[in-house]
Amino acid sequence: MLKDWFAIQVKPNRHDVAKINLERQGFHVFAPKLVTSKPGKKPQPSNKLLFPGYVFMQATNDPVTWRKAGNTFGVQRLVSGLGSLPAVLPEGFVESIKANCGPTDAYQPRDNLSLGDNVRVISGPFQGMIAEVAILSNSERVGLLLEILGRVTRTEIARDRLDAVPLRDAV
Repeated sequence: MLKDWFAIQVKPNRHDVAKINLERQGFHVFAPKLVTSKPGKKPQPSNKLLFPGYVFMQATNDPVTWRKAGNTFGVQRLVSGLGSLPAVLPEGFVESIKANCGPTDAYQPRDNLSLGDNVRVISGPFQGMIAEVAILSNSERVGLLLEILGRVTRTEIARDRLDAVPLRDAV
């Protein structure tokens, strides 16, 4: 039988409880995490949910399943679409996220930056500016060349504040 993916809102601080209880009932549950590091003298890895307050469940699309999942301990509700019916996630949505996850459901965003690439700064004081990648390292920051007041200035910006620019937009 064909199974669809649904988004489930979980109760506050009950993410793990909801996931375990849904799995006990035979549902396939996916809850991607984002591995970050806590700032400080000794950065430590920290797992945060990629979608806080939500998990994805793969199940058959029928009212018995919806009732069973909706009444699970830790679950607040199934996310609805039009009307009161649970919304089926678009085909390939969860699979595209899973493609970027490791075996522990840790999301690893693709970083296709190369030296000389043009990027757009998406937040911070340089928001909206286009810059050239000058330095790449294993850290969370990227060295950029920005044109400010007619002069090229070197700066470092966090990777999560950058977005790749297609060639046609870079000019």
